[in-house]
Amino acid sequence: MAQSNMIAAARRRFGLYLPTRKGKVFCIGYNKTGTTSLARVLQSYGFRLPRQKHQELLATVPAWYHNYRPLERLVRRFQAFQDLPFSQGKTYVVCDALFPESRFILSIRDPNSWFDSLVRFDVRRYGWSSVEDANEAFFKDRQHYLKKNYCYEGLKTLLCRSDGVSASVDWSLLYNREHYIEQYSRRNAEI
Repeated sequence: MAQSNMIAAARRRFGLYLPTRKGKVFCIGYNKTGTTSLARVLQSYGFRLPRQKHQELLATVPAWYHNYRPLERLVRRFQAFQDLPFSQGKTYVVCDALFPESRFILSIRDPNSWFDSLVRFDVRRYGWSSVEDANEAFFKDRQHYLKKNYCYEGLKTLLCRSDGVSASVDWSLLYNREHYIEQYSRRNAEI
């Protein structure tokens, strides 16, 4: 569906929800579930969203380490949000506590389709012939996106295994379909 048709359909379906100072809107679906399209719809309604890279630089890395002060400062300045740090982990729980009149949109797609889209995106982004080219050494101590080790640290959050007592990063899970889909499905079910 063309972008303008999708926006028009969303307006007809959900009615007009005008931005307010109090209520925030968080798109909390995983990356590759239509979050960028949702951002365009929200912008068409007049919601102010931060620039993606700015948002990630300010709030994502601290949120990975449970420091939510930068996230809180960012959220106070804008009305709607999508993608990292809101699209993974339990950041939505913190946002709900800090901004109780907010609304949350969980975008989902078929788990296998989601994983395939993520793989296609990363293969193109990193210039690989396939995800078989991916490994810890490719990401460690390198700048692939915003800053050195940004992707490395983000992947560690996805590749963490816990036995309830201790946690460790298992790089053998990198682009492991079963692991990624289990993480994706569990988070969606929790929400």
